[in-house]
Amino acid sequence: MHFDGETCTLEITKAELDDDAEYQCVAINNLGQASCSAELVVNEARIRPEIRDKLKPIEVKEGQKAKFEARISGIPEPLVDWYKDNDKVEDQGRFMIVDDEENEVFSLIIENCRPEDSGTYKCVAVNEEGEAESSAKLKVQEESRKPVIEEKVMAEPVKPVEGIVVNHMTLHPLFTFLTKLQLARHFFLAMAQLLSRDVIEEAVKAASVKPDKGTFGLREARFVLLWL
Repeated sequence: MHFDGETCTLEITKAELDDDAEYQCVAINNLGQASCSAELVVNEARIRPEIRDKLKPIEVKEGQKAKFEARISGIPEPLVDWYKDNDKVEDQGRFMIVDDEENEVFSLIIENCRPEDSGTYKCVAVNEEGEAESSAKLKVQEESRKPVIEEKVMAEPVKPVEGIVVNHMTLHPLFTFLTKLQLARHFFLAMAQLLSRDVIEEAVKAASVKPDKGTFGLREARFVLLWL
């Protein structure tokens, strides 16, 4: 307060909301007193958002937790939203948004990180005076896994035959069947060396009657001739 003999002044520096009130000035001398009053209205300051502690890049392993954190100020209190690669992040599932307005700390927590969570994350603070934003990258290292054979191919042991290439990685029952067929052909060729062609032809002619089960019939004999 200052009085120069004629003017009395009351100065309030850095006014706060609590300074909002009615103020009265009273002057007194031997002849009496005089007074006047006035009301002081302190409006809330309006400051655009400011991100004082910006987001920092994070690198975690698959299954670990990642936490982005920013310290943001502004009046009125800014509204803070989070984005991943320009897609808004909602407070649900493995994603948790925490607003500590008292300490001006705003966080995004990602539990049990997955490789697909990797990307650029951004926080955007907005109030009536403007907006501010900060962004940083998250990298999730995929967990190393040992090779696993999901489906095993079972096959009987195969003896390679001349002219056939056997790939053990592609064995299939069909290959086993064809191999046995080749072995049977070699067997009949060996038998043919013991029997003359005339003897086999006579066996074909003699097999005009349907043979009993287990006997060498007409069809089998003709099959041998075709393979000779």
